[in-house]
Amino acid sequence: MSDLEQPSISNISPDVPERVAPETPAQEPVRATVLTRRPIPRTAKIAASAAVAVALVVGISSFVYLHPPTDRTVRVITAVVPFPAAIVGSDVITVNEYLKERDALNAYFKSSAEQSGTVPSETEIEANIMDTLVHKSAVNRLAEEAGVTIDEPRVDAFYEQALGGADPQEFADQLQSMFGWSTDEFRDRVVRPVVLAMQLGEKIGADVEVQNPRREQAQDAYDRLAKGEDFAAVAGDTSADSSATSGGDVGYVKVQDIPSEWSGTIGSLGIGAYSGVEEGTDAFMIFKVMDRTGSGDAAQVKLSIISVPKVTLEETVQEYLDSSRVWKLIGRA
Repeated sequence: MSDLEQPSISNISPDVPERVAPETPAQEPVRATVLTRRPIPRTAKIAASAAVAVALVVGISSFVYLHPPTDRTVRVITAVVPFPAAIVGSDVITVNEYLKERDALNAYFKSSAEQSGTVPSETEIEANIMDTLVHKSAVNRLAEEAGVTIDEPRVDAFYEQALGGADPQEFADQLQSMFGWSTDEFRDRVVRPVVLAMQLGEKIGADVEVQNPRREQAQDAYDRLAKGEDFAAVAGDTSADSSATSGGDVGYVKVQDIPSEWSGTIGSLGIGAYSGVEEGTDAFMIFKVMDRTGSGDAAQVKLSIISVPKVTLEETVQEYLDSSRVWKLIGRA
């Protein structure tokens, strides 16, 4: 094989194509997926909190109004939260206020039941207490609007009148046993409201503008008399006194029993004469003297009257309530 050239590696041409490693795409670095919480918007938090609060209020309110106000849990709740028992205009009477009145009434019934043996029904008790509280609320509002403030010396005088000469300690013990009140509570819950109502009533009675329509009614009656109409007929048409059915005749009255505000006018009238329109504390009056008899302490006068009552505190309170929003959540019956 000398003739043959030894193959060299450089001369060898492979019959098989050269194997080339397959091309792989460049690998991107692996990114870890991280789960993060998105922050809850502030408005959503507020809305959620409000929803919870509303649900809580609704739940508690339902419990309060679906259970008797004397329920122990209701007492605990309403001692802290001023749930309304009634709304009078813009004023709120709370369940707690109602319960204070109720407890006093219960104490009274407990102390008096042994003697009378009768206690009003639950419905009657609730209705009566609420009527009292609504009336008191109306008086307070009307007094405020009229500029009437409580007269403290008059409160003291009324309290002394309530004592009636009794020993103060005995009176205090009686209040405690009958109503569960101290003397201060009695002054605040009874004496002061009564005095304020009296002051407001007097203010209304003296208010010329308020009373003018009633004064005109009385004046119209007088004008009819002046034109010659029969006193009995006019009295029957216009007088609010029970004597109107008998033509205003009230019969014989002892002179010494006639109220001082009328005694001067009546004393000056001759038999058969009638007075002009006289304004008194509670009414506008026209008097006619029919006869006189006796003398001294036995003196009597036979009278006929026409009485037109003044606008009263009760009428004013009722007018206010009729024109106001009054919601009773307790004692609706």
